[in-house]
Amino acid sequence: MKLLNNGLMIVSLALLSACSSTPPVEPVVKTVVQTKFEFVHIPDEYIQPCAVGLSEVGDNTSLAQYAGKLEATIDVCNEQLLKAREWNNANRSK
Repeated sequence: MKLLNNGLMIVSLALLSACSSTPPVEPVVKTVVQTKFEFVHIPDEYIQPCAVGLSEVGDNTSLAQYAGKLEATIDVCNEQLLKAREWNNANRSK
């Protein structure tokens, strides 16, 4: 019986010494990245409405002149849209 007690004591001491030699715990470092969004407006000069004046169309000559005026207005609007798209693409990557 004494041999069994001595054996159990040796085993328990061996187990206790194994528990006391655990490696120290290292702190966990976390990096937090926060994205900030900023809304940027397109300049007003690129988004102005294109005014189309109404005019009296009496004959084919005045109709052709009015059609030319409308085409010029559409060209101005398309140029504004192109500038707005270029500005948007240039500021998108920033």
